[in-house]
Amino acid sequence: MSYPDFIAGFLNPFILLALTGTSLPTLSMLLYSPLKTRKLITKYRQSEESLIKP
Repeated sequence: MSYPDFIAGFLNPFILLALTGTSLPTLSMLLYSPLKTRKLITKYRQSEESLIKP
């Protein structure tokens, strides 16, 4: 198998569809978790300001 054949096979629509279908959920899991954690920390710190000081 030569290099151009490999590239032509990689550009197969089914392979591109499979790569897109598996990479989008993976990216969303990798990005959503840190964003959710950051949002929770921000919310906690904002609610901490309204606590009664000793």
